[in-house]
Amino acid sequence: LRERHGALARALEDTEAPDPERLSRHFEGAGRWIDASRSAEEAARLADEKLAFERAAQHYRRALALGNHDAESSLTLRSRLADALANAGLGWEAAPEYLSIAETGIPRLESLKLKCRAARLLLATGYFEEGCTILDEVLAEFGMRVTTTPWGALTSMAYQQALLALRGTTFDESKRAADLSPEQQLELDMCWAIMSGFKGTDITRIGGYGSKFLRLALESGDPALVSIGLSDESIGKIMIRPKSAST
Repeated sequence: LRERHGALARALEDTEAPDPERLSRHFEGAGRWIDASRSAEEAARLADEKLAFERAAQHYRRALALGNHDAESSLTLRSRLADALANAGLGWEAAPEYLSIAETGIPRLESLKLKCRAARLLLATGYFEEGCTILDEVLAEFGMRVTTTPWGALTSMAYQQALLALRGTTFDESKRAADLSPEQQLELDMCWAIMSGFKGTDITRIGGYGSKFLRLALESGDPALVSIGLSDESIGKIMIRPKSAST
């Protein structure tokens, strides 16, 4: 059987555009593990390009399982696996992958960014307790926390809106989010995780993070981020408006 798989693999290799998925299966059957892993990785890349993210995740898992990877290549494949799972809408599967990568000794800000992404995915998929725990851990690194009471939310919102008013809403469209410092980019990610994670469940926890997101978006100059920030800021004001004021 192994010899047959080997012969089929060689025959496929001689074709003009061999299917990497089939090639990987035959390499595996022939005991050519490294070649099987490389072909699985190529199959994953092609699936990513076709937006077949769940399929891509399956191939990345095979590539990891079959190959003898060094630390760098393993980390790259694990990151691509996590991204594919997230893009496939499988946030509850992607989050543990991001958290695992965050504990591999990568730079502090990169680790916190991955934890923030994991928290957002967990909150978005209904794992609120787990998401809140991770989010609190990331926020604590910056001396920040999620508001838990109406009074705390209003105080936070008033403070952030005052900072926003002092800054104004003009921005330089030639800039982009990449022009922000790494710390500011992470704060932007944290604000978005809070806004998207609690918008439909507990607006109290958002507090002033919507206004802070808008302020950072304006600093970035990115029109797409500014548009999101302005929209969420308007919605937030409507949602916290006293009933007497809206009647």
